Amino acid sequence: MLTRVNFLLAFGLLVLIVFYFGFGFLLIAPLSRTAPQWATAAAGAAVLLSVGLTVQILSMVMSGMAGVASYPSGPNGVAVASQAAIVCGHGALGYGAALWLSGGAPIGVAGLALAGSLYAAGIAIGIVEWRRRKVPAP
Repeated sequence: MLTRVNFLLAFGLLVLIVFYFGFGFLLIAPLSRTAPQWATAAAGAAVLLSVGLTVQILSMVMSGMAGVASYPSGPNGVAVASQAAIVCGHGALGYGAALWLSGGAPIGVAGLALAGSLYAAGIAIGIVEWRRRKVPAP
C-alpha cells in the first residue's frame, strides 16, 4: 500500500513540476516581457489550472493503472529500483525545501529538474515493471 501511495505522490509531483516548467517558460516569461501587468494574474490562473489538471490526471491514473506499484508476491529488483528513484526524488525536494525554510534561496530550476528526472525515472521503471507483470510471458 505504501509503495502505491509513494508512486501516486511522485506522479502528482512530476505533473506539477512539468506544469511549472511549461507555464513558467512558455506563458509567464513571454507575458512578463510583453504585458507585465498581466503576468501576476496569469501566474495565479496557471497555478489553479495546474492543480486542477493534476487532480484530474491523478484520478485517471488511479483508475487506469490499477495494480501499478502493488506487489502481491513481494517486490523484485526492478520494483525496488523504481521506489528508490522515487524516494531519491522526494529527498531532493525535501533538501531544497529544508534549505529554503532555513533562510536560503528557494529551490531553483536545476533542483526541480533533478527531482523531476528522478520521479520520471522511478515512474517509468514502475510502469514497465507493472506492464511486465500484467502481460503473461509466452
